[in-house]
Amino acid sequence: MSEDLTAIEIGDRLKIARESAKVTQAAAAEALQVARTTVVAIEQGQRKPRLDELQKFASLYGLSVNSLLRREAVQIDLKPRFRRTGEADADVEAAVALLTTLVQAELELEDLLGVRRVRNDPPERPLLPGDVKVQAEQDAAELRQWLGIGMAPVHDILSVLELQLGARVFVRRLPAKISGLYAFDERAGACILLNAMHPKDRRAQTGAHELGHFTSTRREPDALYSGSPETSREERYAIAFARAFLTPARAVMAMFKEITAGASQLTRRHIILLAHTFGVSREAMGRRLEELGVTRAGTWDWFVNTGGITDEQASQVLGEAFGQDSARADAARPVSMRVALLVGEAWGKGLLSEGQIARLLQLDRVEVRELIDAYEDEGVGRDDLPHCQRLEQVRFLLAEHAQVDRRNVDGAAELGPAGELRVVVGIAGLPDEFAPAAGLLEEIHHLRGIGDVGADPFVADESVGDLPEVVLNPVGIGGVSLTLLRGCAGDP
Repeated sequence: MSEDLTAIEIGDRLKIARESAKVTQAAAAEALQVARTTVVAIEQGQRKPRLDELQKFASLYGLSVNSLLRREAVQIDLKPRFRRTGEADADVEAAVALLTTLVQAELELEDLLGVRRVRNDPPERPLLPGDVKVQAEQDAAELRQWLGIGMAPVHDILSVLELQLGARVFVRRLPAKISGLYAFDERAGACILLNAMHPKDRRAQTGAHELGHFTSTRREPDALYSGSPETSREERYAIAFARAFLTPARAVMAMFKEITAGASQLTRRHIILLAHTFGVSREAMGRRLEELGVTRAGTWDWFVNTGGITDEQASQVLGEAFGQDSARADAARPVSMRVALLVGEAWGKGLLSEGQIARLLQLDRVEVRELIDAYEDEGVGRDDLPHCQRLEQVRFLLAEHAQVDRRNVDGAAELGPAGELRVVVGIAGLPDEFAPAAGLLEEIHHLRGIGDVGADPFVADESVGDLPEVVLNPVGIGGVSLTLLRGCAGDP
């Protein structure tokens, strides 16, 4: 397998593994009984390591040679990025290691399944001289417009980060002191870890905070935890950005005017409703109202000193809408729902064994078995069943007078061996009930992410008479590869 990787690729992987294991080049050289310059040359790709050297490197770094050299293996380590920032807290280091594991596993699963995550990195807004709070307000407003959100409340910051921006967001159980982590990798993109043990509104604030780093200081990692410094310009920007993104000034002032219409005093109910509307904590909303000047300074402290605004009061005001938190429930799983689906697909397609899944996700065999059982019991892999049922009809169409490279064959079963070769298929005597064949092949076109479908498949208007060309060159100008028809019972 090492022949599949260049010397530079192997060197990069060895360097990442060494840094992850916290081993210096000098220590590695001593363990291998070679000069330090030899280790440097190998890591720089100036020469390939011999097999015995690879075995020693792997043993020293706590890895297998196979994991180092597998072409599909993902070699990403976020830990050195955080070490450069001086984050030495043990809990933070453990959280960084978890984020690295989650990103590596997701990337490797995507590679195995041929999934390509769509990224939509926002325009970068480097910090400028002057008041960073003013810049943060402006940048947050511009990003909202760029995303098409306008002034509307952001009810689900995770969806904005994951679906609109393509960031990798993980919500897992962390020590209470840690709010979140952010790191950027050229291949993986933005990677964010949020604490599932924190309330939903606090996670929203943390997610928006990390979005601020994604926008301004993209390639600098961030660890947000109790006691982390908040005096740097970068942190003050991120704090102000989160506040402006979640509670845009004009929208908050307009909603405040509407909710308090006819009231002579600001009540707890007003704060609860405003906080719920914008998906932030009650304290965050109280502080924002003071900052915008719609309430007097010290208003929030007055509420705190007179009994605060409790969860029980919020529940009475909001009813069933209070306390709903699906992300926290998902975090109780050994892996996220998305990763569980990817694992199920990879296992179902025979791409990974139970042992490989256990090593990839760092789970024990019992947890892996539970994942697979849940995949089978819930019928997750059966979502493509309607596609297979309709493809049975397409297979029936191909069974009548089909051609491979313009040579007649007796039936569709003989098309299987053609595989990825150039295939031209014709249909004669098309039954009336299958006249809308164009619709069937159009469905195949929509399944391009699942099968190997060309850009412009089409069906001729004629269904009888001369054999119309139905599918054109699947490896050339367009068409449908026959491998797409596999995956259903009875496939050729």
